[in-house]
Amino acid sequence: IVKVGLVITNHSSQKLRPYGRDLLNNALKSFFSFANFDYEIIIIDNQSDNKIDFSNHDNIHYTYIEDQQEKGLTGAWNTGIKKASTLGCDIILNSNDDLVFNETINDFVDHIKKSKFSDVSVFGPLTNGVGSAHMQIQHSDKPDMSMTCEIKSKKKSEPLINGFFFGFTNPFYKKFMYPDGDLFAEFDKFDKSYIFKYAYADGKWGGQEGEFLRWQSLGGKVFVVGNCWINHLKKKDWYKARCSAGEFGWHITEGYQ
Repeated sequence: IVKVGLVITNHSSQKLRPYGRDLLNNALKSFFSFANFDYEIIIIDNQSDNKIDFSNHDNIHYTYIEDQQEKGLTGAWNTGIKKASTLGCDIILNSNDDLVFNETINDFVDHIKKSKFSDVSVFGPLTNGVGSAHMQIQHSDKPDMSMTCEIKSKKKSEPLINGFFFGFTNPFYKKFMYPDGDLFAEFDKFDKSYIFKYAYADGKWGGQEGEFLRWQSLGGKVFVVGNCWINHLKKKDWYKARCSAGEFGWHITEGYQ
């Protein structure tokens, strides 16, 4: 039996995100309603005003981060992915909380299971909620098998999948993680020129799409899965957190442009 780990990062506070718990509850409700596979839920609470008690849920694993400004969104992702791997999850889905699942999440998991490149690949769905033009390769208002493709980008100006939701196998994680177990470069661990290369100007608050290029440079593959469509509400609250942390424009003030 293949076990899937859903890693979902959440923040709820009166200052930045008073609706954060509603987003989390809606995402979880939709996942529970449609997921037809064995799963573990890994919730990383990035310094919300109040903690949540999940003690009555055996397959929900909750971690509270005391200071979200220390490692940002990237650190929360790494924490959750490590936990999913430790729990023995064969497939790991890294997810924002501002989305709504439907029955095609099962097609997404099946696609990863059946792919002959599953151990060296990362997969993204179709969605209504993509931003800049170079991510339009995922844009759709419904599932569309004809949009299934491999993305062979070599630089950040070329098509990339959006970091709001993506999946990969545990062997993929073990192959492409950094020596300390992080899958994404954390802001405080690397030279800032390296951070700018792979995390861009967003630093520790963005979708880290540049890491997809790193994985490709090491022999990895990136695929869009056309038979899965996910509704992304695209709240972009990482932008508020980044501004609150005083890190907007760090790459300019430090000379990385």
